[in-house]
Amino acid sequence: MKEDKIIKKVYVVKYALTQGIQIFENVEVCTAVSDGTMIQVEKNYFFYKGDWYTDPNNAIREAENMRFKKINSLKKKIIKLEKMEFKI
Repeated sequence: MKEDKIIKKVYVVKYALTQGIQIFENVEVCTAVSDGTMIQVEKNYFFYKGDWYTDPNNAIREAENMRFKKINSLKKKIIKLEKMEFKI
């Protein structure tokens, strides 16, 4: 039986825009995915690579990228709403 891999600290960015960057310690790499790209946090929370990082700088960079994309998306929506006219 192979030994489960434990990562000392991970930074989860999946919900960074609503909850901030979450930090978890002693996280288990999920054995259901053989390439080690999925982790299990606590009992029922699973995250795929790209939603979590072991380097805090990469996590911050990804969260900033997510924020930038969201701001641009909202700007486009504002422009669309400003152009909208109602007629009866």
